[in-house]
Amino acid sequence: MIRPTETRAEIAYVVENMRELDRDEVMATLRHPDQMRVIPSYISDCATKCWTATWHGQPVAIFGVVSLWPGVGQLFCFGTDDWGHGLYSMTKFLKKRIIPEMEALGLHRTECKAKRDRGDVARWLTGLGAECEGTLKHYGNDKSDFTVYAWTLPDASTPQH
Repeated sequence: MIRPTETRAEIAYVVENMRELDRDEVMATLRHPDQMRVIPSYISDCATKCWTATWHGQPVAIFGVVSLWPGVGQLFCFGTDDWGHGLYSMTKFLKKRIIPEMEALGLHRTECKAKRDRGDVARWLTGLGAECEGTLKHYGNDKSDFTVYAWTLPDASTPQH
């Protein structure tokens, strides 16, 4: 089930129980490992939109959009080891709600960055209609390469089937 994120506690739960693949990716973009503890506050305070995927009433993923500057948003998504139980619902939800509503959110571009070795993320994002724009070499604090994916209007306003 997908629902609007209600509390920082549910974000904190997913952060504290984040699956290893997501944790490695997030850690590569932080200045210091202690910054993991502020992610719930940052998302709660800064996300333009934020949703929770649940399974048996327990949060399994948090996803949404943070505004980077006027017209440009950053899609984020991370989950627990039970992530797969929410994946179909998140995919369906993203196709129907976030991407077609970019314009309504005042966005002409929404982007997402992922570690280049995350083939699962590449398949998911391109399946959602994102375009792979290129590689950010040594982008991570561990010198890992990241790939940028983006939806830009008018393409982002058309649902992908």
